[in-house]
Amino acid sequence: MTKTASQKIELRNISTFRGADYNPRKVDQSRLNQVKNSLSKLGFLLPIYVTEDGTLLSGHQRTSAAIALGYTQLPVVTLGISEDKHKGLNLVFNKATNDLDTYQDTAKSRFTEYVERADEVAIDLPAIPPDTSYPCLEVQTRPLKEIMEMCKGQVPSSSLRQAGNDMIKLGVYMPIVICDGQVVNGIGRVFGYYDCGFKAIPVVEIPVEKKDYANLALNFLAMDFDIQKNFENELRYNAFRRKSVQQGIVGLSRTHSYWVYGRIVSNQHRSVNKLAGADNEDLKLLPTYSRENYLKFKKVFGDYYFDMGAGTCHDAQLLQEAGLNCVPFEPYYSPEGTSTPSREASHALNSAFLDALENCPPDKPSSIVSSFVLNSIPHHKDRMAYLVILAAMCKLKTKVYVGTQSTKLLKYGNVDHQLRMNSNEPNMTLGNNSKFFKAQKYYTVQELEKMFKTFFLSVEIKQAEQQLFVKASKPRRMNPKLLREALLLEFELPFSDGKTLGLGQRALEVFSKHTGMDLN
Repeated sequence: MTKTASQKIELRNISTFRGADYNPRKVDQSRLNQVKNSLSKLGFLLPIYVTEDGTLLSGHQRTSAAIALGYTQLPVVTLGISEDKHKGLNLVFNKATNDLDTYQDTAKSRFTEYVERADEVAIDLPAIPPDTSYPCLEVQTRPLKEIMEMCKGQVPSSSLRQAGNDMIKLGVYMPIVICDGQVVNGIGRVFGYYDCGFKAIPVVEIPVEKKDYANLALNFLAMDFDIQKNFENELRYNAFRRKSVQQGIVGLSRTHSYWVYGRIVSNQHRSVNKLAGADNEDLKLLPTYSRENYLKFKKVFGDYYFDMGAGTCHDAQLLQEAGLNCVPFEPYYSPEGTSTPSREASHALNSAFLDALENCPPDKPSSIVSSFVLNSIPHHKDRMAYLVILAAMCKLKTKVYVGTQSTKLLKYGNVDHQLRMNSNEPNMTLGNNSKFFKAQKYYTVQELEKMFKTFFLSVEIKQAEQQLFVKASKPRRMNPKLLREALLLEFELPFSDGKTLGLGQRALEVFSKHTGMDLN
């Protein structure tokens, strides 16, 4: 049987829809006016997408523009999709509905080009009265092979292709817009249909005289969006470390090996079973490999240290097996046999961390390790709170060792599958997973130096390939109010069920004792 992508598009009264309160798009009146202009010249080339209760998933700006123009009906596809996927799908729509690379181009640069060209290409197109033009209702089903040939060698970036894949796997079969034997909009979706095994796909064909303006309206008329503000807590929860990307040598992170051996370990995804008995150089770095390795690790990290952001806790377990006193902290811990964080397991793990901090010797910890945690914390204020806590844990001789991703990875690494976030912070990206979309922050040396010197007198930063490594010590005098706020944020982080980690008060008590400050 031929696998055909089709979806019912129907006209519905515009009053039956409502905007999603979480929609991250920023309303810009100048751009909204251009959306109105495009609707008045082109009509609805693509449908609006809504949930079963009428909440908009895609089409907020077009709906607002249609109301202003006097439309009473909209072409709609109703999606029966679970609530926990609504926000992720909203992001997928943001990525998959235009053909410019979501990593390389920003909404601002696209809109500038749009304004420069729009009036010129649309000047001869007549205005269309409201409720009279819905080209997407005339959708055709065409062979995918035929549409692939129309792409004429245009291969989408991995970002566009992945976005198309995500959309189709979520059951959204958005039409491809074609004209005069070319794909005007939807190249990423075309390849997504191909990857998902479809043989026939939905197509909207437009007349030649509308081709240039449709290209601008569909691909360049992009809105800015503020994901960090509107998806604040979801981004926090989604920062958990995926087991699928657990680092190479049975979990030992690059940060440990860099400071002990001056090198970065393999980043290949390999399991313990595959490594067993293998002649692998990375295995020889483990502190369990030899007495010499154990002594090297102990010389750097001392006899009592904390792994702050231990992820799956593989590193901590390996180092404990070697006889090193390593205490893990991880607010979003996924216990063995699970793939997503458990609040109960996280509460237990971090309760044990607080117990260890409360009972550690007066001159400890010897070291604090933060291995590729800063790049996963989605908000600047959260990163600064995290550094406040690291500084507060330090004693006179404590060393803090940090590894994180450099902006060099954005330029030379394989991250073009991610969406560049139009936020107030530079060098932020967002992964494609529609349910657990994860923000990533990439740093310059200067940026890291500024952050760390806020809290430490001694800061050393080294660049190694596409990673940055920081060694900090001698914490500056701590502001009790700042520390209190940081602890209540970090130890009350949200979970997907709406509950929090629930250790804020306990953290205040332990850190009061550890620092000698009254934080209550």
